[in-house]
Amino acid sequence: MHIAFITVGDPQRLTGGYLYHREVFRRLRAQGFVIEEIVASAAELAAQLAAAELFGRSFNPLHYDLIVVDALARAVVAPWLDSWRAQRPLLAMVHELPSVANDDTAEQQREAGLLRANTLIAVSQDGATILERRGVSRERIRIVAPGFDRFISGDMKHRPRFGRKSTPERILLPAKEGRQPSPSNVFEARRVLCVAQWIARKDIVGLVEAWSARRVRT
Repeated sequence: MHIAFITVGDPQRLTGGYLYHREVFRRLRAQGFVIEEIVASAAELAAQLAAAELFGRSFNPLHYDLIVVDALARAVVAPWLDSWRAQRPLLAMVHELPSVANDDTAEQQREAGLLRANTLIAVSQDGATILERRGVSRERIRIVAPGFDRFISGDMKHRPRFGRKSTPERILLPAKEGRQPSPSNVFEARRVLCVAQWIARKDIVGLVEAWSARRVRT
């Protein structure tokens, strides 16, 4: 099967969506599928709108058995989705609808063609629920969770090492109002990995504040 996967931006970026796509492509190619990843434009909305006419006229859906569209590419493909769907099966890969993040009516209009796809892939139950609220029948939705590609054992020998004795470092916070440090202001050092873009709705500052407020109870 020859599959066209249409996306935007830089697929080499180490973001959750692009990494998800790479793993899906790897597994499908191992099964003999031919995946052609097509970058239609830069990811920014203005770039997508500017590229939409030329891209749509240059893309021939009849060259493929299936067309898969990344929801991020909603603007560059919007004028063409219905005509493509009339010629080939259309699948929408929806990590998150841009209109959910932006609460933008214009974005919802650009996404309308994606919601009419033959099949829509959501990456969580929450994502599937959002699609249903937008009028997509449950029968057309498939949930394919990202999962993870590393096994973390509960055995201590597989855990990260903290210092020379493999025990968490203890950090004394500055004493307030001249008081000496006490167990109530002692923290255990932790390494926390947050995989997210630095944008307001990810609330990374809130994550840092939450971890900073975590005290060791003694």
